[in-house]
Amino acid sequence: MRPRALPRERRRSRERGQTDQGDGQRADQEAAARAAEYWIDLSEPSGRLRGPPRRGRRAQGPGRRRRDGEPQARELHRQHRRRDGGRRPRPHDPRPAGSREEIQGEARSRGRAGRRVVKIRVGVLTGGASAERDISLATGAQIATSLDPSRFEVVLLDPLAFMARNPEITAEQREQAQRLIKGGGRLEADHQLPRGLEKQIESASRALVPATRVMTNNEPIDVVLIALHGTWGEDGRIQGLLDTIGVPYTGSGVLASALAMDKEVAKTVLAAAGLDVPRGVVVTGTTEQDLDAARSVGIPAFVKPVSSGSSVGASIVAHAADLPAAIALALRYDSRALVEEQLKGRELTVPVIGNDDLTALPVIEILTKRAFFDYSAKYDAGESEEVCPAEIPPDVAKRAQDLAVRAHRALHCRGMSRTDFVWSGDRMVALEVNTIPGMTANSLLPKAARAAGIGFGDLLARFIDWALEDARRRAR
Repeated sequence: MRPRALPRERRRSRERGQTDQGDGQRADQEAAARAAEYWIDLSEPSGRLRGPPRRGRRAQGPGRRRRDGEPQARELHRQHRRRDGGRRPRPHDPRPAGSREEIQGEARSRGRAGRRVVKIRVGVLTGGASAERDISLATGAQIATSLDPSRFEVVLLDPLAFMARNPEITAEQREQAQRLIKGGGRLEADHQLPRGLEKQIESASRALVPATRVMTNNEPIDVVLIALHGTWGEDGRIQGLLDTIGVPYTGSGVLASALAMDKEVAKTVLAAAGLDVPRGVVVTGTTEQDLDAARSVGIPAFVKPVSSGSSVGASIVAHAADLPAAIALALRYDSRALVEEQLKGRELTVPVIGNDDLTALPVIEILTKRAFFDYSAKYDAGESEEVCPAEIPPDVAKRAQDLAVRAHRALHCRGMSRTDFVWSGDRMVALEVNTIPGMTANSLLPKAARAAGIGFGDLLARFIDWALEDARRRAR
């Protein structure tokens, strides 16, 4: 099955020169302006939520296949906003005309002038206990100021509160979880924050509410927007918890999240679906047997944790003597390290959005000043450049989009994904699939959506609509 292309529109100038989170000062000013416009105060913990819960169910297991006659995925490479000013139909919107109350359930909030306004109560899960906590907080802050306040009531929820007795996190993190449960609000960072994101992270930290509140009936929410990355957020565990308590949430379910997070298993699934993946081996230590296996991949090599994100713990090995240190670094973040061939080529990434009717967004090319697209390149201002749409031949772009849709379906993703590739000669090699891509306004997926004419607020609203649509059709 091949995705169908939408009609080509008038081209707009390509976006160049913005890093993954954009210029820090500009982003802070925009966030502050949005906060003032929407009357959202991130300087204090959010207040109580009111009203009865909207419970939904999400089935796990293999995703549904496209049936005969069902529309195929769309492609949006080099596609831009309509010139006639008319509003594009929203095929993602599950609501028949006049049924907003049914979709939103019994959600209610107070109008600022005494009028009653029907709103969806959104809990943005942000923070958590992974090595990517800072980026998650920055994402949560931008989401809170970007959701339409006429439709949504937003509260920032920290799932660290669930983990106060979890032996798999550090004693310091468990103590932080206890403080969060007792008082909510800011947890001080004990390390340097990513450049350009400091104010957003601090604002989100001040507004945090313990996520344990969603377990109670006196402060329910209608839907969770997951803004977590890495372990405990992107690996299926928080998705399983939300399934158990019956709260709808954005993005993939337990199965897809767990598959994509485990890079060893994901490569097996993608290869079975016909995608080209890097050669590699998994090691669990630095014994001579482990090192022999790692050296069999060849030098130079790329070493990374099997289950981690944002290139945390990843490094390039240029000399065999550096293998033990690189493996040890990866094993700080996981019990397994993946040693892969280092591929030379152009680094591309393709987001895919939608539930059943998938849309491949424009291809992005990543140009970094560093050895590879590591944590600093992703999040520090000025360390990388993303070109969207990528300046590549149309047939190459279409090939990458087709493969991204195939990867999305192979792992049974839902709502969103972003597949990273290296284009090297005749090869288009799939590196990994992200089920919760970066979601600041200038992250890669929102940037590709903007190139396709979809604003950040509209993109977030679509994710929420798809989550509610999925929960409604799974309900019994």
